[in-house]
Amino acid sequence: MPFATGRDPNHAAVSITSGLLQKLNPDELQGVIGHEISHIKHRDVLLMSMCSVLLGTIVILSFYASRMMMFGAIFGGGGGGRTAAARLRTAAGAGEQQLSFSSWQFY
Repeated sequence: MPFATGRDPNHAAVSITSGLLQKLNPDELQGVIGHEISHIKHRDVLLMSMCSVLLGTIVILSFYASRMMMFGAIFGGGGGGRTAAARLRTAAGAGEQQLSFSSWQFY
């Protein structure tokens, strides 16, 4: 099983198992190594690392946000006992009411 690693072409490495070296002929091995080198050339490892960090950040932030909403609703965290969903419904209703008043002026 081959794989490429490294953040850029100057700090890269390609790894190949001994079983792969035994099973493939030289032409097939050259194709596999060329494929792995293309991953390094196109900086795929760096891109996947950055995507992993971004996704991890999003997951952690959403975890903490969901806990804040859940425990804020349970313990009455500063919203007058209203949940986040109730606050959103109130805001949406106020927006609809504002729209209805502004459209009333045109009739």
